[in-house]
Order: sequence, then C-alpha cells, then structure tokens
Amino acid sequence: MAESMGGYGAVMFAAHHPELFGAASTLSGAVDSNPTADGAAISASSVADGAPPDAIYGPRATQEIRWHAHNPTDLAANLRGVNLQLRTADGEMDPAIGETPFDVEWCVTESGIHTANEDLHQRLIALHVPHLWKDYGLGCHTVPNFEREIADSLPVLATAFAHPQPAPASFSYMSIEPHFNIWGWHLNADPARALE
Repeated sequence: MAESMGGYGAVMFAAHHPELFGAASTLSGAVDSNPTADGAAISASSVADGAPPDAIYGPRATQEIRWHAHNPTDLAANLRGVNLQLRTADGEMDPAIGETPFDVEWCVTESGIHTANEDLHQRLIALHVPHLWKDYGLGCHTVPNFEREIADSLPVLATAFAHPQPAPASFSYMSIEPHFNIWGWHLNADPARALE
C-alpha cells in the first residue's frame, strides 16, 4: 500500500511479482505512465535524488519498451490473482475533508492521477481482472485525501492477509526480463534477443 509515486511502485512491483504480492493498494497513485503528465513526473522524479532526468528508464523516445515494461496499466494482466485496490479522487477541492484554496496546485496533480487510475481501472475491466475501484469524487493530492484512502484500505488489506489466495492452477505473465522466476517456473531467455 502506498500513496502517489509510491502507489505506482506498489502496483508495478505487484505486477512484476504477483507470486509475492497477495494484495496491493494504490492510493492516488501514478499508475499509468503513458499520459504525458504522469510520464513527465516519472522522468523528473530522479532529479529529487540528485540524478539527471530520465535516469530511471532512460529517455522515452529511445527506451519505450522499458517504460511499458514498468507501467502498471501495460502490465495489468499480470495482476490477476492479486487482491488489488485502486483509490483516487477527481482533483476538485473538498472542503468537507479539510482541503482549502491553498491546495489548488495539488488539485491539478490529483486530476492527472485520476486519469491514470481510470486508465488502469478500464484496462482491468477489459481483461476481467477483479479489483476494488474507489473514486471518491471531490478531493486533491493532499493529506486529508490520503488519510481517508489509508483508513479505507487497511481493513481490506487485513482481510486479504487473513485469507490468502492459493497459487493459481494456470497463469499468464508478461516481462521483458531475460531471466525471471514466477510461480515456480524459471525462465532464461536468449540474452541476444530483443527486449520486445
């Protein structure tokens, strides 16, 4: 469970390792790097750690496959069997939870986040992947919004951990990694093959 960019990471790691994650919850997470605004946020996030922009996956223009290989929306089919929660607000200020006009810049952020969550939600529906979808309506990328998302997520996670799902009888899985283990299967691809 994580908020914002952490919400992206939580679902991305669950999509890479569904055999390790019985549950995942993204709370106002940037779960689709395909929209320009969310891709730009991921490109720039390395700067906060003193690295140049695009240090995570490389420039999108030349490393498109790496971007798709780490995008939860592109990897949505891998999330089948994960007890998944998507929670977001729409980017309109909600005074009822304590948001104020000073939060307006965070409303713009949440609006983009809402679009990303809608993208993943629609992709999961198209793939018939069960998940919990919660659109709170009013709310921005603020602590009051995060507090309600966390409070609502914890009981669902507790139930998921109390009743773990067994390993699937069959599964499908996508990855660009040349070597990986999934549900007891070990794959070693030709290292000379293209990542695609």
